[in-house]
Amino acid sequence: MEWFPSSEERIEEEKAIADLMTNPRDGRTWLGLLQIRGELHGEGYGSRALADFEQRLQERGVRSYKIGVLTDNDPAHAFWTRKGFRKTGLNPDGTIVVYEKELAGG
Repeated sequence: MEWFPSSEERIEEEKAIADLMTNPRDGRTWLGLLQIRGELHGEGYGSRALADFEQRLQERGVRSYKIGVLTDNDPAHAFWTRKGFRKTGLNPDGTIVVYEKELAGG
């Protein structure tokens, strides 16, 4: 199964990433969504996608980025913690945990 986009798709993806490097609400970089089909969990797809994403961020000089995880999503909390994220707070209504990760060289 191919998980990387084709060259043409990747060019479009690069444009999207470049356009979304800064969240207009807080001026920070956020990863909006990383979703891997359930039957593929534990196969390394999420880790590889995340490594690719982080490499692109570093190439663009990003030193840290944030994510939000629904408070009741225990598997996601475990994944992000294993990947080096630290909890920085909750959204105003307490339904989303905010995490941040410092990238190498940051």
